[in-house]
Amino acid sequence: MDDKTRLPLDILYTLAESLAISGELSSLKAASLTCKDFHRICESHIFAEVDLTPEDRPVIERFKKLLDTKPEVATFVHVVRVFLDPPHSPDLPIILSSMKAIRRLHLAIRSPSVAWTEIPPLVRSSIETAIRTPTLTHLEIRTLDQFPITQIIAPPLSLTSLVLYSVPPPPGLYSDDLSPTLALSYRAIQLRSLTILHLSMGACLALISQKQSDGSPAVDLRQLEVLNIDMEDKEGLLRLLLEDYERLKCLSICVNRNVPMSGTLNAMKRHTKETLQSLSLELHDVVGEDCDPFLGLCEELNSFPSSSALRRINVQLFVMDDCDCSTRLEDWSAFDEVLQGGKFSLLNDVSLSVNIVRYWNTDTSLETKLKDLAKSAFSRLKHADEIQFRYLVFVHTE
Repeated sequence: MDDKTRLPLDILYTLAESLAISGELSSLKAASLTCKDFHRICESHIFAEVDLTPEDRPVIERFKKLLDTKPEVATFVHVVRVFLDPPHSPDLPIILSSMKAIRRLHLAIRSPSVAWTEIPPLVRSSIETAIRTPTLTHLEIRTLDQFPITQIIAPPLSLTSLVLYSVPPPPGLYSDDLSPTLALSYRAIQLRSLTILHLSMGACLALISQKQSDGSPAVDLRQLEVLNIDMEDKEGLLRLLLEDYERLKCLSICVNRNVPMSGTLNAMKRHTKETLQSLSLELHDVVGEDCDPFLGLCEELNSFPSSSALRRINVQLFVMDDCDCSTRLEDWSAFDEVLQGGKFSLLNDVSLSVNIVRYWNTDTSLETKLKDLAKSAFSRLKHADEIQFRYLVFVHTE
């Protein structure tokens, strides 16, 4: 391997970054062998993302040996994914503790029978230290039971993005007592993006209900720009939608089990509706010939002010093929009427997709009727020059 390159360093930096962005890791590794100058540049991209899986002990052991000989490699690591399933390598805490520049941390357990309290104390301590790394801005936690969220995710932290998936509230913390008080007061965690999915609402409410010793919130949601929610119950959804958001731009809600939308978007503060630019909804288990196929969404959209900044709406409906579903023109044209009623002057992208989930019913009449709605139910949206409108019907066979 040569020591120097004849090419200008800025070209090498650009080439390495291009290979990293395109995901060409093998090409990046090959390029790093051309000369020592390019090797040093490529290293920062090769080790930018690291997967630490305890059961894959040879990988962890090799990485530990690499850090022993080249400790500067730890400064290159910006994204870390850790699966906390046993067996736990004794090298894992050492590796995590050496990484001082982590920006994104993903924690998960693939076995539902393993809880946070069953993870070795040294591993837990190293994870807590990693979460408190000053450079960390994104944290994702998946399928982690008994995780003490109100103790670990507390000021001072640099987090701006948080994802919770299947993270139940910590033991002993119930909806009647969601306001733990911290001993000291720091600058609140300023989240810009929050995603709450699959039975994580209780943990989220516990987190945002924390108070500091001076009475201020431990987590400040006023600057939140992106909010993604699984609607497990209307009470939890309303608690989040009632927050005093000053710059919320993107809202995504997944509604399960035929829960009506009535009273949800309407509860949002006026200035939140005025800043919202993108709205995405998944409405599941839409059933019943006499039921509104939009589960009350059209009435909720009608509550938006004429100063709405909404530019994009994406609605996905999930219909059970072996159940009844309304195909009445007036039920479906309500969506067309509310969006073209003059409230959404900035609207330019509307997508409505109907997903038919078919188990054993071979009758295609429901599919035909839903596809025929495109002819007359959305005439104004179809002919609006300023709006790109898509109406699609899909069939999924289970």
